Amino acid sequence: MDLVVQSPDELLAAVPHVLGFKPEESIVLVPFQPGLPITRVDLPLTAADREEVWDALSGPYGRHARPGARLAIVCITEDRRSAELASEHLSNRLRDVGITTHIRLWSDGERWREFNTNQTGLQTSSTAQRIAAATVLTGAAQPADSRESLAASMVGDREPVAQLIPSARAASATSTPDADREWALGRLEQFHADGNRLSDVDGARMLVALETISTRDALWERHESGELDLPHGHLDRPHPPRSGRGPRGAGLHARLRQLAARRRR
Repeated sequence: MDLVVQSPDELLAAVPHVLGFKPEESIVLVPFQPGLPITRVDLPLTAADREEVWDALSGPYGRHARPGARLAIVCITEDRRSAELASEHLSNRLRDVGITTHIRLWSDGERWREFNTNQTGLQTSSTAQRIAAATVLTGAAQPADSRESLAASMVGDREPVAQLIPSARAASATSTPDADREWALGRLEQFHADGNRLSDVDGARMLVALETISTRDALWERHESGELDLPHGHLDRPHPPRSGRGPRGAGLHARLRQLAARRRR
C-alpha cells in the first residue's frame, strides 16, 4: 500500500491504516525510512511513565538506529500538555541514540499542532475519506475501531501450536543459532513469495527461533531491506491484506522527508 503524505492532516489520516486500528490516548513513532519499527505505546502521563516508555523502546530503537535516522512522533489524545511533555522527552532520548525527531504532531481528533514549529490546523473529513479510498483501491483491510477489536479479530486457536512448542524447543537444542536463523530467513522469504500462512509445525519452530535476539534482528533487517524501498514521501505497508483479513507483515515505515522540509520553511 503506497500512500502519499504531504501534510500533517494526511499523516494523521494515514496512521490508522498503517497500524490497522484507530489509536486512542497513544503515541505513535513513524520512521522516515526503512530500518526502524513503527511503534504505538500508551500515552505516558507522569515522569515515571515517560521513563518506563523509553526503557521499553530504547533497546529496539538503539539497535536499529542508523546514521541519519529520523522519525515523526504522533500523539493522539485530548491531553495536549501530556502529549507535548511526552513527545519532548521521547525526542530527547531518541537523540541520545542518534535518531532525530523532525515532526512532533499532536491531535485531539479535530485539531492538530506541530510542536516543533507551533503550526496548527484542522483534521478534515475529506482527507480521511481520500486516504481511506486510496487504501480500498489496494484491497487493504480498513482499520479496526480499536486496538482491542483488532487483537480479538486476530486471535485464532493457539492450542495446536502451543502443543508443538516443546518438541520445537527440543529440536532447536540439537541445532545451532546460525542454522535456526537461516531457516527462519528462508521461511520468511517463502512467505513473501507465496503468501501462504505457516503450518502449525513451522509456526512453533518460528516462535522458538524468535526467542533469539540475533534471529529477530536478522528477520527485521531482511524484511525492511527487501520490502520497503519506496520513493521519499510515502507510507508503505508491504503485502496489503485483502479486505476482512488481518495485517500481513510487521514491517511498516513512513518516508516523510518532503513533509519535514515543508514544516521547516
